[in-house]
Amino acid sequence: MGILSALKVNLLHLTRDKLNLFWNTFFPIILATFFCLVIPNMGKNFDKVNVGINKNNPHEYILKQIPYLNLKEVKEDVQTDLKNKEYKAFIEDDLSLKIVSSNSEIMVVKNILDQIKQMYETKINQEEIIKNIDKDFIEDKNHGVTGVEPILYSIIIMASLYTMFDGVIYIDNILYDSSDFAVRMLVSPIKKSTYLLNGIISALIITGFNITILIIYLKLVFGITLITNYFASIITILLIMIFGITMGMFLAVALKAKTETKTMVGLGCILLMNYTSGMMGSSVTNAITSAFPLIKKINPTFYMENALLGVNIANDNSYLITMTKFIIPFTLVLFGIALIYLRRHKYNDI
Repeated sequence: MGILSALKVNLLHLTRDKLNLFWNTFFPIILATFFCLVIPNMGKNFDKVNVGINKNNPHEYILKQIPYLNLKEVKEDVQTDLKNKEYKAFIEDDLSLKIVSSNSEIMVVKNILDQIKQMYETKINQEEIIKNIDKDFIEDKNHGVTGVEPILYSIIIMASLYTMFDGVIYIDNILYDSSDFAVRMLVSPIKKSTYLLNGIISALIITGFNITILIIYLKLVFGITLITNYFASIITILLIMIFGITMGMFLAVALKAKTETKTMVGLGCILLMNYTSGMMGSSVTNAITSAFPLIKKINPTFYMENALLGVNIANDNSYLITMTKFIIPFTLVLFGIALIYLRRHKYNDI
């Protein structure tokens, strides 16, 4: 079975299975639409945000004039101050941001800095920059800074993890005691490793297509641009999708249940991880992590969200590197467990 054949089979399965079609394609769009409609109407006022700057920051005069920013000088070093929550973000001399984690307040700061950068490029003097910041950012209700963006990144992560469905299905399809398809494969010339590899690739293509639809939909309908660093974002989403597949493979071999039960368990895990890492808003996340700080360290979606926010908001790839260091070993462990189980089932060619 070639990649095109596997892709065709997967597409047919996706379009014919109404439950799969709903969760993979329509649920992320429905959820994103709900938050886009509700969040902007929950209030437009922002409290002052504590941000750190160097003593000799060349933009200090301008930044002091912006009512939403409360400037603080570095106490020890930037990373230590950020971890100790001395300030939400640190503004570099080139107006880039250094953050530990992101939320709607960081989105506000990022958009303010983008405004300043754009006005510098047009060579507007400092007084005009301050005037325009007040006019264009603070008073413009259609600016697009709604505080919903971090939640939308969580939804993208959720949709990326839906490759879990395919991981469960493709493993169940080659387990002798799980499906009629597995029985037919015993006498088939098709190598099970080839079938599995093609299935994984086709799952990545289809899920990537669904995520692209979601991103384009948000841009065209709500005017929200989530992806600014395309290369780093593609790598981040690809790693998340691969993690989702191995998660599904692990569930397929670990649970002695029907395929539907396994996918529902996987779906519950995905939703729980996302709900505790940002999808329900920063206040809910902060309350959960304050009560159970261990969750922030062991929940993979925290690293995923920080990576997506980091590369697209702060233009900082260090969060992607941190996510990679956490996700890849996790992925290899899950894949290794699934592979060992399959080998012990005495299948040839896998």
